[in-house]
Amino acid sequence: MAERWTDEQLRQVVMLVARLYLEVERGLRPRSVLRRFLTGDADAAQHAVGLSRFPRGGPVSPDDLSRLAFCRATERRVFAALAERQEEGRWGALLLELRADARGVWRVTELTRAQDRNLVHDYPVRQLQER
Repeated sequence: MAERWTDEQLRQVVMLVARLYLEVERGLRPRSVLRRFLTGDADAAQHAVGLSRFPRGGPVSPDDLSRLAFCRATERRVFAALAERQEEGRWGALLLELRADARGVWRVTELTRAQDRNLVHDYPVRQLQER
C-alpha cells in the first residue's frame, strides 16, 4: 500500500517545485529539472508557454516565495497557490495542482501563473466603492 502523504509534506513539495520553477525562469537551471515533478501534459504545457514575462537574474531567496494557500480537494488531489516576488517589487502568484496516481506517486498536473487582472477595468470604480 502506498504511503499517505501529510499536508505538511505536500506543502514542502509545492515549495520545492515553485523554487525550481523560479530558478528555471531566471536561467539558473535547465527546464529538465522540473520534469521529474510534472506529468507529461504539464511538462508539454511548460514548453508551450515559454519563459515568464518576468525573468530576472539572481538566486531565489526565501523572501521570493510566501503566503502558501493549500487545499486538499480529495485524498489524491491538491491545489496550491503561492505568492511570488517578480521584478521591480511586483508580486504575482503561482497556481499548482498535484495528483497522486494509483501507486501514490504525486505529480504536478498544472503549474501556471495567475493572470494579471486590471481591477479598475474589471470592476468600475463605482462598483469598488459600493463594496
